[in-house]
Amino acid sequence: MRERIVPWLLAAGIALTAPAASAVIIDTIDLTVSATDFAAPSEFSFLSTKPIGPVSGQFQSLLSIVGTLTDSTGNPGGVGVAAVDAFLVTGIIDGMPLATGVGAGALGGGPYGPFSVATMIDAADFGGSIESFAVRLHFLGSGDGDSYSFTVSHSLSTLAAPEPASMALLGMGVLGAGFSRRRRAT
Repeated sequence: MRERIVPWLLAAGIALTAPAASAVIIDTIDLTVSATDFAAPSEFSFLSTKPIGPVSGQFQSLLSIVGTLTDSTGNPGGVGVAAVDAFLVTGIIDGMPLATGVGAGALGGGPYGPFSVATMIDAADFGGSIESFAVRLHFLGSGDGDSYSFTVSHSLSTLAAPEPASMALLGMGVLGAGFSRRRRAT
C-alpha cells in the first residue's frame, strides 16, 4: 500500500510547489493636485482619463489617495474637505463610475491618508472589453484661503497565467512520478 501512495504524494508535492500566478499591472494613472480656495467654500473637480484597450477578462481596480490639508489662518481644525458625491476619489471604467471609492465624509486639517480600496472588475460588465479608465477627485473645500494637496492613483491589474515552461516542467515531474510507480510494480 505504501508503495502506491508515495509516488502520488511526490506528484502532489510537485504540484503544490508550482509557481503561483502573480499580479500584472496593466496601467496606472497618477494625479497630483494642489488647490487653494478663497474666502467662501469652493468646489473642486479633477478628472484624468487614459486609453488602455481594448482589454478583456477580469481585473482588479485599485484606488488610493494621500494628501495634506493646510489652514492658512493657523486655526487648528479650521480646514477641511467634504465629499460632494459619495467619495472624494472615484474610479471610472469606460465612462461608468465604480460603486466603490475612497475618502468618504468630512475631514479635518493636517495629513490625509493614505487610504485605498480594491474592486474586482469583469470586462463582460462593460460590453466584453475595457477601452479606457479614469480617476476623479471631487471635493468641497472649507474656504478661508485654505490649501489642499492630494496625490491620487488608479491602477488596473490582472493575474498572469503561469508561463508555459513552468507548466511543462510540472507536467514532466508528474509523469516521472507516474512512471516510477509503474517501474516498481513490474
